[in-house]
Amino acid sequence: MIPSDLQFQHPALIILALVIVGIIFLFWYLQRYRKKIIQEFGSEQIMDRILHPRADLFFQWKVILLCLAWLFAIFALMGPEGDAHYPDALQSQTTSMIAHEIVVVVDVSDSMSVADTRVGQSRLNHSKEIADTLASQLAGKDLSLFTFTSEASQQVPETMDALFLRLMLNQLKINEGGISGTDYLKSFKEIDKYLKTRPKEKLLSVVLFSDGGDTKWESLSGEEKKAREAEIAKTFEEIDAMIVTVGMGSEKPQKISGIKYKGQPVTTKLEPELLKKIGQQYFEANNETTIGLTDKILQELDREAPGRGKVKVQTAGIEYDRYFQLPLFFAMLFLLLALWIPETKVRKTT
Repeated sequence: MIPSDLQFQHPALIILALVIVGIIFLFWYLQRYRKKIIQEFGSEQIMDRILHPRADLFFQWKVILLCLAWLFAIFALMGPEGDAHYPDALQSQTTSMIAHEIVVVVDVSDSMSVADTRVGQSRLNHSKEIADTLASQLAGKDLSLFTFTSEASQQVPETMDALFLRLMLNQLKINEGGISGTDYLKSFKEIDKYLKTRPKEKLLSVVLFSDGGDTKWESLSGEEKKAREAEIAKTFEEIDAMIVTVGMGSEKPQKISGIKYKGQPVTTKLEPELLKKIGQQYFEANNETTIGLTDKILQELDREAPGRGKVKVQTAGIEYDRYFQLPLFFAMLFLLLALWIPETKVRKTT
């Protein structure tokens, strides 16, 4: 099982974990109440000689095991599943939907190796995680994948096989294709050529993951920089497409490991202004959870353009392996251990 592929059928049930606070409080109150009752009959030393004393350590272990049993039971109820695959007997169904192609574009330049994301991953790995979560929700849509550095490269041609695109996403690496640097203008013009070949009746969307750093743009200043920015921003103006840009990383300058210019380390930071001008909608990855950001991107992609007709497409469902058995086993194991632990110490008599 791929850990990043793990998902839950009922994630909202995690709220039940808060019950643990109540469990701990109730057992603490029970222990306190028992001691108070015993003290009413005599001193602790005398009562220990008359009764088998309750072991505090045993009691604490019971509470810990019961809490663990509760946590694993919740985990089982949430319905963990993963290892997406097509069923052995592949069955397809015909559905009427708007013909829609989503083009995923991922920046794989050196600056994307910097680990300054909210989850501690590199910018590239965080991009792959978000794109993977997004692709898992796009069943029935046409998908394609591009990467870019100084030039663009199509990694996945148009396909409805979301699982294949996710597998290819997982294999992306820095400077894919052996080309370094970042040239937005050249790369975007190459992607624009592809977009212009798509059928006009098809709804087009582009989701771009990048830190906004263009090598030439960053080296310019004044009017030259503004002119380069304007030229990049109008690249996709001639096509009827929804462009969503996702800014990766932070706006605090970070050193790029292993990269130097004239003997000095090269720094990089998120450049949101350029990304905002490229697309109609901009999101910053560090301000959102992966699931929250994916939901917002999906809301943008689900906006149907007026006048677009629906076409009949064949879709094949994806199945997931269920993993509730393992947490359920541990929940029962911890519960049995909690019941097995004795209430009192065994006192040897001579």
